[in-house]
Amino acid sequence: MRQPDQPTESDLVVAGAGIVGLALAWQAACRGLRVVVLERGRLGGSTSAGTFAWVNASSKTGAKAYHALNAGGLARYEALAAEHPAIGLGGAGSLQFVERSRADLHAQLCADFEALRGFGYPVAWLDAAAIRRRLPDLAVADDTEGLLAPADRWLEVPRFLAWLVAAIEAAGGKVLEHCPARAVRRDAAGAIAAVETAQGRIATLRLAVTAGIDTPSLLSLASGGAIAAERFPMRSVPGFLLESPPLPLAARLDLVLWSPDPAGIHLRQTAAGGLLLGADDLDALVGEGGDAAAIAEARRLLWQRARDWLPGLDTATLDAGARWRIGRRAMPADGHSIVGPLAAVPGLFVAVTHSGVTLAPWIGELLAGELAGGAPHPALAPFRPARFGL
Repeated sequence: MRQPDQPTESDLVVAGAGIVGLALAWQAACRGLRVVVLERGRLGGSTSAGTFAWVNASSKTGAKAYHALNAGGLARYEALAAEHPAIGLGGAGSLQFVERSRADLHAQLCADFEALRGFGYPVAWLDAAAIRRRLPDLAVADDTEGLLAPADRWLEVPRFLAWLVAAIEAAGGKVLEHCPARAVRRDAAGAIAAVETAQGRIATLRLAVTAGIDTPSLLSLASGGAIAAERFPMRSVPGFLLESPPLPLAARLDLVLWSPDPAGIHLRQTAAGGLLLGADDLDALVGEGGDAAAIAEARRLLWQRARDWLPGLDTATLDAGARWRIGRRAMPADGHSIVGPLAAVPGLFVAVTHSGVTLAPWIGELLAGELAGGAPHPALAPFRPARFGL
């Protein structure tokens, strides 16, 4: 990507060029704000590039407001894809399935189904025969039942990031890679006044921190330590993913597959014609990826579990051509997004969430409207930093 010249003035500086930051910058630029996005490395380098990218509201059944926020994100993707088909939205739904003999897990899946129906989210309940008709390659026991969420999708994140950058630049904004914020200047009243980079100073009255796992340190920098990084209510969660080379079977798996058991195996097709696999329990095994033996064991277990679902897989051949990656995901303390202004510093805003891929277009639209002078949207009310005293 060609590095554009850095402006000396801006209406909004966005620190962090992951999917949330770029979506916010695009929406703000479309509203006439002069926008500069700063990224310390490459686009989507720490979080967005390593995500499973399941666009959904079906996994958010614990709180109606958070489900509604995610459903809003999914609706924005559908509207955007209808106008711009090349953004990288794929898939035709998701399927979570479990045997009735696993009574606790089956009961939980039934409860999730009822909750989603109560929220008005499109879902269907499938027995084993219906699952086999829908996905003939999938091996399921006779007592298996599943929750089908046909509105769910997955996203080809690199394609969408590239689309967002082009849209930002077309609207007059600037995206600067390898250009971190080195210092933040505040005026006599303590409000945001400028952001310093290696290329110089950008005068601005608004700074939005959308930096994923780097959010706490940037907020501490911007606030002069008033928002202590070590006390910000968020932690970093590594996520191990394995991507196979292309194979014919993947084209027939148009649903995201997800197991509700504690291992949490998940699998979907990729835009390149392969499979993307992960499992919640293996994230802890692999950690930050420094142990080669742990990586090898995680690969072995993922392929073993995938073959339990899809007996036709030639896992030895697939593993030889597979690539692995680790995404470092931001997890707010209560699991829900933190979006909005910080009381300690006028002009300082934050947007950090574990559901960044699903929520980016909707959060970007809502927060951009607020930054452009609109009234705060009620959909964000439960997710303000103020709930943590920030």
